[in-house]
Amino acid sequence: IGMNMRSSLITLIYQKALKLDAASQGQTSVGELVTYMSTDTQRLADTMPYFAQIWSSPLQIIICMILLYNQLGWSAFAGLATCIILIPANIWAQKLVRGATIANMTLKSKRVKKTTEMLNGMKVMKLYSWEESFQNAINTIRDAELRKLWFLAKCGTVFSVLWGCAPVFISFAAFTTYIYTGTEANPHVLTS
Repeated sequence: IGMNMRSSLITLIYQKALKLDAASQGQTSVGELVTYMSTDTQRLADTMPYFAQIWSSPLQIIICMILLYNQLGWSAFAGLATCIILIPANIWAQKLVRGATIANMTLKSKRVKKTTEMLNGMKVMKLYSWEESFQNAINTIRDAELRKLWFLAKCGTVFSVLWGCAPVFISFAAFTTYIYTGTEANPHVLTS
């Protein structure tokens, strides 16, 4: 579904770009169109596998909580509390990544626009010897873009590790609570 959607959107954007009148062409750069067709359509396609989680995640949590409650009793709710505590942290992380991604896309658009401007005005640029100033402007934008990409890569790694460790945190909370509440008072005794 994601690939079909991506292909359809690329085709629609390309057809629309071919039908733009002169006034509209002045408002939209080639770089923006390429970004729409490559990056934006890919992001939409990448979201498709996650739509099943809208209904499956709550179901999985409910089933896991029932099974944990059967084994651990009320201690299972310590794991659920940990899961609930991780939700705001995940929302904050997503906002941070979203802000950095938007800033990165803005820089990318500026760089593509500047490069297109340079390529379109190559004759004038060579005539006035502006190569170095254009190169410096493009490199400055690219350096800022690379810093944002590096920040995104570091954030993505940290958040992936933390989110990947969430089951460990949940299990740790549930079993630690089970251990410290005492097995004598708890009718649910774990066996091998």
